[in-house]
Amino acid sequence: MKNRNRLVALMVAVLVAIISAGCASTHPSQGAHKALTAVTATSAPTTTVPAVTTTTAPPPPAPPPPVTAPTTTTTAIDPVTEWFAEHRDALTQLENDVTQLATDAKNSSGAGLLAACQAVDNDASAALGFAPIPNPSLDSTWQAGLGYLQQGGKNCVQGADAYDLSTLLQARSDLETGSEDLTTVTNGEFKNPWSG
Repeated sequence: MKNRNRLVALMVAVLVAIISAGCASTHPSQGAHKALTAVTATSAPTTTVPAVTTTTAPPPPAPPPPVTAPTTTTTAIDPVTEWFAEHRDALTQLENDVTQLATDAKNSSGAGLLAACQAVDNDASAALGFAPIPNPSLDSTWQAGLGYLQQGGKNCVQGADAYDLSTLLQARSDLETGSEDLTTVTNGEFKNPWSG
């Protein structure tokens, strides 16, 4: 019954609105239209719901594979090995000069002997100016061996120039000792021409 009373009240309200609007307008159809609009606006609120459309978006692309840097293996170089690599040419030259001096001494080559003695003295003196070997024990033996070679070269020059056999024998002893020391320091790479 309540619903019925509401319906009747709504109809009465619509009629009153139509009549009121009709009276306010000089044109009968305009008044009815305004009244109907007014009643519709006041009697039942309407809601406009936008149409919902659903679309399925494509899936996002797969991420690219991770970029990995190429792997490199770095091997640390032993400082002693690095030192010898840096001085290899000078060591080879010194070895060649000592070998030449030993050959000339065995062959009793006077002119060649004097030049070979001077070359050993010069090479040993230059090598004494190198930075120390980064191993104190090896460097001590290296320095001693170079000292013997330098002194042997000097004694050799003096003995060959003066034809002094005792100075030449001392030179040979110094050259043998220096060559042994360098053979020890280089782990046999420096060939001792005086041995064997």
